[in-house]
Parts: sequence; C-alpha cells; structure tokens
Amino acid sequence: MSLTQPSVIHEFIILAFLYFTSFLMAYRKVPFSLLCPL
Repeated sequence: MSLTQPSVIHEFIILAFLYFTSFLMAYRKVPFSLLCPL
C-alpha cells in the first residue's frame, strides 16, 4: 500500500492524535474533557 493513499494518511493521523493525547494525559495529567469537550 502506498503512503499517498487517503486511507493510510487518515489512519496515520488518527494514530498520531491518539498517541499525542495519551502522552499529554500521562505526562501532564490533562483531563480528556479539555482535549475533547464533546
């Protein structure tokens, strides 16, 4: 699969977002409600 495919990029963005948020929650103890008010 090529990295230029929208599906691969979309999944990469989701994984990167989840990793970043989990890092913030673990390092800064930031409530998830602040990152996702919904």
